[in-house]
Amino acid sequence: PTLSSLTLSPTSVVGGAQDATGTVTLSGAAPAGGAVVALSSSNTGATQVPSSVTVPAGATSATFTVTTSAVVASTSVTITASYGGVTRTAALTVNPAVVPPSITTQPASQTVVAGQTATFSVKATGTAPLAYQWRKNGMAISGATLSSYITPPTTTSDNGSQFTVVVSNSAGSVISSAAILTVTPPPPTLSTLTLNPTSVVGGAQNATGTVTLSGAAPTGGAAVTLSSSNTGAARVPSSVTIPAGATSATFTVTTSAVTASTSVTISASYGGATRTATLTVKAPPLPTVASLTLSPSSVVGGLQSSTGTVTLSGPAPAGGALVSVSSSSGVAQVPSVVTIPAGATSASFTVSTSIVLLSTSSNISASYNGSTRTATLSVLL
Repeated sequence: PTLSSLTLSPTSVVGGAQDATGTVTLSGAAPAGGAVVALSSSNTGATQVPSSVTVPAGATSATFTVTTSAVVASTSVTITASYGGVTRTAALTVNPAVVPPSITTQPASQTVVAGQTATFSVKATGTAPLAYQWRKNGMAISGATLSSYITPPTTTSDNGSQFTVVVSNSAGSVISSAAILTVTPPPPTLSTLTLNPTSVVGGAQNATGTVTLSGAAPTGGAAVTLSSSNTGAARVPSSVTIPAGATSATFTVTTSAVTASTSVTISASYGGATRTATLTVKAPPLPTVASLTLSPSSVVGGLQSSTGTVTLSGPAPAGGALVSVSSSSGVAQVPSVVTIPAGATSASFTVSTSIVLLSTSSNISASYNGSTRTATLSVLL
């Protein structure tokens, strides 16, 4: 007979922990005295076989032991059997011993601001492949199967959560220590800026600004930066501080006189947010004629004159106020216009008279900005 086959069972073992059994089979019964089959290993450092195995007379097969040694990496070894001019081979894979996982760097606790993500990482040793499963408060997190885990954007409800990870391989598993997630509320930002009133007379009225945060001001207060787009018309302090724990503060918008209605933008900035509000600064309204007086109010015609005084309700505007003056009778003569200087409130003029044959009177009128005042002058014989 010749050598028909060589088989190994199992064909993959852990070196030093498992052996394999080899079986040689002849094409027919072994002759008298048996059949001596020569054996060899391609790597005696990983596997050892006897130099030969004898198939007893009349039998067709025999077994032998393949003894293994520990290896550091998976090793393929060829076992060879020869008899009757025929050689057969079989491959045996010798694997290193599986080392259970061990965590070398535990996940660290994290502190983040609400809205941010947190990253937890672990380092472990052991025979590959290593599998990872992260847990939050003891519950497995779907899809969290890498050595690092990034949370979704956090909320304050995540504060105090515990994160662990189970590391496993075919030899066992180990769970990490818990990492604590601390989530702090986001710092407040500037929510609104309001002005009251939103329209003022420049130089005569101021406005009150109010800044409001989205939450309580932190320890030390919140310094809100302020600015005006036109400091010639409206001025604000460089900043206003909202006290710790408060949500708002007020400031004064000081105005100056303007010659025409002016729109001013007031800006406030804090925590990366800027808010604006518009203040209309108006020119003062034109004054009206408040009074017209004559002194004296009774004169002798042609011999005496009277002094008229026209008074406005407020200061005359730039360029002065041109007040129209008239007399109802020719016995009293007045200038057609009296100018009240800019900033002044009154001016005087002379009422000249003529000789009369009978005592009479004349109404002197002063008109400006749609208003008229009248005074009566008695002209005597």
